[in-house]
Amino acid sequence: MSVSPSRATAFDILLRVEQQDAYASELLHSSRCAELSLADRALATELVMGVLRWRSALDVRIAKASSQPLHKLDIEVLTALRLGAYQLGWLDRIPKRAAIFESVELVKKVRKRSAAPFANAVLRKLADTSEFAHESLPQAADPDEIATASSHPSWLVHRWASHYGMETARRICAYDQSIPVTTIRLRSPAAEQELQAEGIELAPGNFLVDARRVISGDVTKTKAYNAGQVAI
Repeated sequence: MSVSPSRATAFDILLRVEQQDAYASELLHSSRCAELSLADRALATELVMGVLRWRSALDVRIAKASSQPLHKLDIEVLTALRLGAYQLGWLDRIPKRAAIFESVELVKKVRKRSAAPFANAVLRKLADTSEFAHESLPQAADPDEIATASSHPSWLVHRWASHYGMETARRICAYDQSIPVTTIRLRSPAAEQELQAEGIELAPGNFLVDARRVISGDVTKTKAYNAGQVAI
């Protein structure tokens, strides 16, 4: 079994972010992603943005399951572990076997074959840990606990808790980690019909008359977007 295009693409993008300070949003709209099917492109985007959004929380979980300190791991191995851990803890629709197997295959792909058994052991340990699954933020009285669970800097959560109270700080963290909705502005009345004809599902915006929320579909691949009739 080979690595799926979506996971291979997500892995390469995450590595470039780590090694070259590249921008994930730009890479997700690169020619490589354009070659993926709509389903693979959607999964690659979910994996990249999910790992980046929850990276510190993932590292806490990986560190507990690892026999080695994370700073001693090659970045390729750590990136594969993050990718696998995100699928195990955050994506219920991904079979555990696929998440583990393909993450280990990614380690082999970048010539870190000797680390493959280690990666396999860490991910299997995470998969067998019942409390590993991601849940909503705890109703905690401890800012550090909220910071860890929400992948936020501890000092920032302490500051919010001090200024706004613990519950508001928790809600800010939860909102920060919510997946943003793509919103567009229509520059012509005909643009909406053109988008819908290309399979884009839209809903009214919350504030502006010419704003629309994208429910499904990739607006950047449409004729209306490329013709400048739509702004994101």
